[in-house]
Amino acid sequence: MAEPETFDQFLISVGRDTWDIFRRDAVLFVVAAVVLSIVAVVSLGFAAGPVTIGFIELVRRSRRQEPLALSMLFSRFDTFVPSLVALVLIGLAVTIGMFLLVLPGLLALLFSTFAFHAIAYEGASGVDSLQRSFELVKGSFLQTAALLFVISVAHAVGGAVLFGVLLTAPLSLIALTVGFERLTATSAPEVLRI
Repeated sequence: MAEPETFDQFLISVGRDTWDIFRRDAVLFVVAAVVLSIVAVVSLGFAAGPVTIGFIELVRRSRRQEPLALSMLFSRFDTFVPSLVALVLIGLAVTIGMFLLVLPGLLALLFSTFAFHAIAYEGASGVDSLQRSFELVKGSFLQTAALLFVISVAHAVGGAVLFGVLLTAPLSLIALTVGFERLTATSAPEVLRI
């Protein structure tokens, strides 16, 4: 078995791949991130899961250099129930954790980082996706923590710059998907349908 990448090697490779994917279809990814945000707000979060998984599908197809379309954002409503279950459980865990001195909430957020990716790539249920994310983050804690730290800093900078979030939001979603693929050593496999 190959040695896992150090967190600096991991961050550099994820950053390079993320930028390559983004620059090929920058306008599409920016528009997709805006549409995802609007759908999440308008649906009061209920449609956030399947649309996020649709964004993951866009990234997966881009990595395979397949044709992309904005309509792919709405192609994964077959994951509505598992993604809603995962979203509710993550929300509860983070909220309760934040009441318990903040750190438990941040840890809940960290360990649930790849829940939607487990649903998208592996067809996991809502609960199984959280277990899969926990196992993955536990096995590559430094890499995941470093990736989330870089994403957080990027969002802080992006939020301070006018329209900066238009870049940081899609780049973050792409980076998480690339990170998931690297950590699971997948090469953009076919998405399982539930």
